[in-house]
Amino acid sequence: MRFVVLIDGKPPNDARGLDVDERGAGTVSDERLYQLIREPGPITERTFEITFLDASAQVYVFTFGQRESSRINAAAEQGGDPQVE
Repeated sequence: MRFVVLIDGKPPNDARGLDVDERGAGTVSDERLYQLIREPGPITERTFEITFLDASAQVYVFTFGQRESSRINAAAEQGGDPQVE
């Protein structure tokens, strides 16, 4: 099942995850977690869009996370404990 992802209306290029190309194109082939976006720079507010190009797509869950180093840096900048649980 083919899909395309966009960030702020544009292909992800360097922000693509392991399961999409620089244009945002990917294919669902198994029931598993797919990495669609991997933001290389600072984490900022963005708009994420996914379009399924084939019929019968079912999506059960989306997860959004933050890299460990970003959480450590953010805690240190706020005067908190830089350890991540």
